[in-house]
Amino acid sequence: MTTDPKKKLETPSEQVLAMRQRAIEEGRMGRQIELAGAYQRGFQEGLEEARSLLKAEGRQSERRILARRMWARGYERSLIEYFLDVSADELQRLLTEE
Repeated sequence: MTTDPKKKLETPSEQVLAMRQRAIEEGRMGRQIELAGAYQRGFQEGLEEARSLLKAEGRQSERRILARRMWARGYERSLIEYFLDVSADELQRLLTEE
């Protein structure tokens, strides 16, 4: 029984199949690593943004407290605006919001 040489070339050997399987697995692992890195970067960016927002909210809260204390002690609006570096509209908002 003779084997057709063309047919033998068309049929992948076990070694070739194993190499293909390894390449597929390595590709999957590479994508998983990339996704994990992207997730980590996104998490870090979100964390930094949250910290920044909390700091901004803290500063705003401090301004609100100071504006109300100064107003309660009789400071003129123009002085409060100057010391807190806010506009007249912003000062009004600080004094009226809860």
